[in-house]
Amino acid sequence: MAKEHDACEMADIREYELTVSLPNVTNVWTNLSQLCTASWDTGNLISCRLKNTATFDIEKKQDVAVKLRPTSGSNVAQLDSEAMVIDDLSGTIGMPRFLWYGQERDHFALVQELLGPSLHDLYDYCGGFSLKTVLMIARQAIRRLKHIHDRGYLHGDLKPDNFLFGIGKKADVLYLIDFGLCQDMDSTTGLAVAGHTPCTLRFASLKHDKGQPQSRGGDLESLGYVLILIASGHLPWSNLEAEKDRVRLIKRMRARTSIEDLCQGLPEEFKIYMEYVRGLEPLDKPAYGLLRRMFNRLFLVSGFQHDKMFDWKQQSADERLKGRAPSTAAPSDDGTGQLQQSLWT
Repeated sequence: MAKEHDACEMADIREYELTVSLPNVTNVWTNLSQLCTASWDTGNLISCRLKNTATFDIEKKQDVAVKLRPTSGSNVAQLDSEAMVIDDLSGTIGMPRFLWYGQERDHFALVQELLGPSLHDLYDYCGGFSLKTVLMIARQAIRRLKHIHDRGYLHGDLKPDNFLFGIGKKADVLYLIDFGLCQDMDSTTGLAVAGHTPCTLRFASLKHDKGQPQSRGGDLESLGYVLILIASGHLPWSNLEAEKDRVRLIKRMRARTSIEDLCQGLPEEFKIYMEYVRGLEPLDKPAYGLLRRMFNRLFLVSGFQHDKMFDWKQQSADERLKGRAPSTAAPSDDGTGQLQQSLWT
């Protein structure tokens, strides 16, 4: 089980209080000893620069990410749960480092390690991903899911926006974030303790569409849709324009789309992956290693090298080689790059 938090563990640093200025969040004060420097997630996730190095015992002026929720809001319990999960997972590869969680005046704040751009951002920047990049992402993503499942959690909301790469020396490390919908897994059933919960419809599993609780297989199926999207550029149900009954139409199209059609134009391994994860029963322990090795074999037979040269790194290098500055959308090593925003509908 996740650890409880004690807001009193944090030193009293009120002399460093600074105003946070965000869209829809005005005149908010924090005792976190940071000044917000950027915002890119609907006004709730912000990047801050530390002013007092003793607070979190980390590098001077290191940026951090802060997720804010008003104390009067209806989703405070969700942020509290997310904080406990991140605290429990903190310190392992590919999981954001937990720094602090507590209340200051009329807001709760979850402070964690600042990460780099998401798969969504990077896909937009590159205009699509090569098979090599997709396979490098797949191997890391499967490992991240194995880790949280082994710790007794089900993520429940996998999508390109919730996979981020690190910054600086960790720029090649894929992170899994946003544990707001994460649930404890019942070891006797393999299902989410809380039962059926909401998720991002575009990447929901077939069992979730039928009202069943999340499972390890459901997480892996959602990851499969993410991989297919970044490999092919679309999902069959992505561009539905219907305003009315959109949820019902997406579920129906997902159920009627064969795996063959879903993976059209992609290597056979994607089809094998989807057939396997859709066939998992809640109590089945997924063969994560087998799935990773399958994608690794495809990586090697395709002639790729383990050089960590992702598409965005290659594109930035090519732009420099041509004698021009990288695009303003290019991800930066310090996490401050201005990334394109687009809608994957």
